[in-house]
Amino acid sequence: MLFAMMFAVVWDLQFTLACLAGVLYSASSQIMSLDRSVGGRTFGALIFVGTVVTGASLGGGLVMLAWLARGDAEALVGYLPDDLQEFPPLATLQRWQDAFASLTAVPLPPAAQDLVDGLVADLSALLNDLLPPISVSYWALLMVLAAIAFVPAAAARSNPDFAKSSVIAIFTVFLSSMFVFGTLLPLLGVKLFWETIVIGYYKVALVAGAANALAGVVLCVRSSHDDVRRGCAAVFSGLGLHISRLGTAASGAAVSTPPHVADGEEKAITVVDSSQPPPAAGWSDSQLQDEAVKQCAADETCYVQARIAECSKGVKLLDKPDDKATSNGGSLRRKTGARGLPPLPAQADEATLNMVWAELELSLKTAKFEPPLPQLCSQPGADLAKYAALATQLARLQRAVMVMRRGQARCLSALSATDGTTAATAARLRAVLGRLSSLAAAACGGAAQALAHMPALAACSGAALRWRPLTADDWAAAREDLSAEAALLARSYEEEYTKGGLAFALSLGLGEHHALLYSLAAAAEVLDSAQAAEAAAADALGVPARDSVSKKGSGGANGSDAATPDPAPSFKEDLEAPMAAASPSPAAAKGAAPPPGLLKRVLANPFASNATILLLLASPAMVILLVLQACVGMARAVPGLLTSRQAWRKVLLNRSNQFAIKYWAGMTGAVLVIIAIMWKAVPDGENPLVDAKQQGDFFVVWQPIYASITIAICLQDTVEASLMRAVLRTTMTALGGTLGFLVMLNGSLANNPYWVVSWVVAFSWLCGLLSPDRSLRYSLFLTVFSFNAVIICQYIGCCAVPGDPQVYGGKVISTLIGSTVAIGVGWMILPWYGSERMLHDQAGALQAALGLLRDMHAEVEAAAAADRAVSIGGWLDRVEQDVQAPLARVVKDLDMNLIDRRQMPFTWHLLPEPAVLHMVQPALSSLRDRLASAALVLGQDLFAVAGGPRQVVPGPVFRRVLPQLRGEEEGLFAALDQLVEACTANMAAGVAGSRLKPHRVAVEQAVAAAQDARVRLHRAYLQAQPAVLTAAGGHSAGDFACGAWLHAALRCTDEMVVAASMLLQDAAQDRDVLGGWVRAWRGQRVAPPV
Repeated sequence: MLFAMMFAVVWDLQFTLACLAGVLYSASSQIMSLDRSVGGRTFGALIFVGTVVTGASLGGGLVMLAWLARGDAEALVGYLPDDLQEFPPLATLQRWQDAFASLTAVPLPPAAQDLVDGLVADLSALLNDLLPPISVSYWALLMVLAAIAFVPAAAARSNPDFAKSSVIAIFTVFLSSMFVFGTLLPLLGVKLFWETIVIGYYKVALVAGAANALAGVVLCVRSSHDDVRRGCAAVFSGLGLHISRLGTAASGAAVSTPPHVADGEEKAITVVDSSQPPPAAGWSDSQLQDEAVKQCAADETCYVQARIAECSKGVKLLDKPDDKATSNGGSLRRKTGARGLPPLPAQADEATLNMVWAELELSLKTAKFEPPLPQLCSQPGADLAKYAALATQLARLQRAVMVMRRGQARCLSALSATDGTTAATAARLRAVLGRLSSLAAAACGGAAQALAHMPALAACSGAALRWRPLTADDWAAAREDLSAEAALLARSYEEEYTKGGLAFALSLGLGEHHALLYSLAAAAEVLDSAQAAEAAAADALGVPARDSVSKKGSGGANGSDAATPDPAPSFKEDLEAPMAAASPSPAAAKGAAPPPGLLKRVLANPFASNATILLLLASPAMVILLVLQACVGMARAVPGLLTSRQAWRKVLLNRSNQFAIKYWAGMTGAVLVIIAIMWKAVPDGENPLVDAKQQGDFFVVWQPIYASITIAICLQDTVEASLMRAVLRTTMTALGGTLGFLVMLNGSLANNPYWVVSWVVAFSWLCGLLSPDRSLRYSLFLTVFSFNAVIICQYIGCCAVPGDPQVYGGKVISTLIGSTVAIGVGWMILPWYGSERMLHDQAGALQAALGLLRDMHAEVEAAAAADRAVSIGGWLDRVEQDVQAPLARVVKDLDMNLIDRRQMPFTWHLLPEPAVLHMVQPALSSLRDRLASAALVLGQDLFAVAGGPRQVVPGPVFRRVLPQLRGEEEGLFAALDQLVEACTANMAAGVAGSRLKPHRVAVEQAVAAAQDARVRLHRAYLQAQPAVLTAAGGHSAGDFACGAWLHAALRCTDEMVVAASMLLQDAAQDRDVLGGWVRAWRGQRVAPPV
């Protein structure tokens, strides 16, 4: 700020709009900077320069086009002498004001006064004849060009990407400013307009951007590259604690604290029927099947009710769970518990990890804009692409850990409940799970320490680091141990099942043992992903690999002294390798791959790629690209709109298009009204000179430019965002403006540059101390913006003399008008509430989950029919892109809503979101993990014999049983289609309370149909199993894997039922509509009666 203020108080550095340099510095540093790091500040500085230059150039060019097209080439200033055709400096203005005051203070006799008045009237008439009036065509053309220019700007502003949309918003601020300043062009003329306004904006952008960049590089330097390392270390540490916790529970070690089940973990649920005796050896197969069906129905009911209670935690429900459903007429009682799971440390909590991930993703973005120089970061020349690859592997590891955590309780229950022949196998498997967990946890802990080790004056990368990753032999041995024990477990299950039949399956508990099978697949993926993440960390740090050490007696080394082998491929790589070998690439067919081109070599160099990105940011390229993309999108839609009504309906119902229309209407309406006021309402038509003076006085006093700026920034895609920004902008402008006005009340001190600079710098520094808190940043920006604007503009004298309340009142009133327009347009025209967007994302995730589940089933069924391996290509990617991505957007929107509320503590209850969002989100998150577990269990066959294929081939039992279940499977998918359709209609209804009753009834019916279809499928499976087992001669490894997949798939249906059941709660009937949202605004949000 001190650097920016030099251009306002140092005589030789002053320029016409120098006041804006100190004012807009707060925008560049507080709003446009991604964070407080060097990369974040550099981005804010350069993108500010790029948007200002682009907006000022385009807007100035369009204003010039309107002026030149009118036919008249001379402005009013052109009739003045040459030495007056410029903005006078502050000293000249002060002398004119003093001279005018002294002349008007001299009393004149009545006759002399009449003579002077007559001369003034004659002079006015002469000027009216000499000076030509401004052509009407100029004002009309200026309006038309403004309306046209805002069309592509509004289309680009509706980009769903928040960052890109924000860039266009800043661009629109300066584009609209040029049209508002264009109302002064008849007075200023072409030369003065370009030299003082357009080029003045260029200078403002350079000064504010340079001040922001200098603050990031010189003062309190914080490197984005170091933030990336810290973030990766924190994720490694949190996941290591997760894995260690799971390993502790698996190995059966005693814990000092009471057992605890974290949110989202599947609890070990057993159902006891007191009216029936336990399964006996003398029961018939039909009795055993009926008992199994009853157990399945009770287990599903208890699971759903437990998940409903868990998802409703913290939300006051007006309806209670059906006791009859959970108790089966009073005869069933549910027991829920965790077996040996130690409490989760605070730093490894899922919410904490989500915060760490958000910071890591932001640091990865900001690091692109920071050159990895030795003076800035602890790892000079760091390759950001390698850290991005590390983040990808960490995300893969976290997904596997969360999947394993879901089934851990039931997995441990199954391992503890075994007896007889399987008891020894289960004990060995627990030991193996404990060993591989300790190996993965040790790898995570070591990588975390290496990444976090950044001493100030010592090397912290490359061979200088003492840390080395584990050898490939260590990982291979653990992997082989797990596969061997899993195969032994499958063989022991098969033997016991052959002896005991269906009674043995019931004694084990199908749910627990299916959870065990897919937890083992998740454990194998944890092993693979931990090895990949550790290798990625070593690659990012430039750490050499440790040589393999032969291990006698280990399953993987066999005493070999060869060089370090390549890491064992993950299940995904293992399955893709045969396809890649079957269809070699053209480059491989011709020989060695050609050397990379110049562009690839430039992008591979961290310094060259950074310089390229910075140049693009500082140029108009980004804004032009975004606007061109919007224009191309509009052009592609035109042919369809000209031929189809359905296309028109689809376009008009699209929320992004609706926001574009609202934004265009708001910006165009505001600018056209300002132009019309300056054209018709302000001048009285006495003569062109007097009219020009009146227009200039109105522009300086009322400052209509702040109204257009407020609309450009505050008009958002959702009602909540528009309201919050409008309220904040008005209140913080009033607060900052009042403080600035009070500082400038003393006229003698107000003209002292030291007084002005001291207050501006001190206030900016005080607010800067709080700016690291993201929840306060926007409020601080608005307060500093208004405070500095009132002080600097009065000091320079371009708006008013010091102590004049006009500059303060004009800013506040114009801002209030702009805020009112933004709220009115956002609320009254095609309103879209933030909760509606989040419900839309949640419904999209539910639809994508069902589509993926159906595709999984179709592939398994096709593989079973063709007796081939199951192909899982792209399933995990689809989980991430189609299910996880919309859920992540919901989390981000909820976080932003919380941040907006915290910015104004006295209106903390301004925007409470409806409870239904928090109720549905946990169920969908669990559904995401279930889908991932279903994909993982088919990734590699852990239950095959040693040396067998790792791909899952459906076994003979599964191949025979699937055709017999086709009718029930189709019925289940039909019920799920109905369920998802009813949920989507409910979430997109746009109504609340009693008006939701038809949608609620539809969801209730769909839930009942889905649960009934699931029980029918399980009954048909049990009925077909004895004959199929006899015909097949027992299970194979593929049958175990496919059985675990079937259990995971059925758990997916349970989670869909849970998500739908959350929509049936009374608290879920409260939605954001006009009346309900007003009640929420007043802090009276309650669930309305239905």
